[in-house]
Amino acid sequence: EAEVYLDGNYVGISPCSFRKISGSHEITLRKSGYETRTYTVQIDDEDKDISYSFADLVSDEDKENDEKDKDKNESKDSVSDGDAD
Repeated sequence: EAEVYLDGNYVGISPCSFRKISGSHEITLRKSGYETRTYTVQIDDEDKDISYSFADLVSDEDKENDEKDKDKNESKDSVSDGDAD
C-alpha cells in the first residue's frame, strides 16, 4: 500500500481510483522506507475506464544493498586470459 499522488495532489492509498482527466499527468507513488517513484501517463478522453499497474517500489534498504554490491563489483581487479603479446 503506497500513497498515490496525481500531479502532486494526494488521491489515496493504492489501489485507488480517481476521476480521469485527459492529457499528460504524473502519478507518484510514495511509501515510508521505500524509494519514491514518479510515472508520466497520457490519458485520452474516451469514456472507458483505464487501469495502470506499476512495478513494486524498491525499499531503501534493498537499494543500499544493490549499490554496495555494485561498488564492490566495480572495485574488483580485472583478470586477463593469460595471452601476452
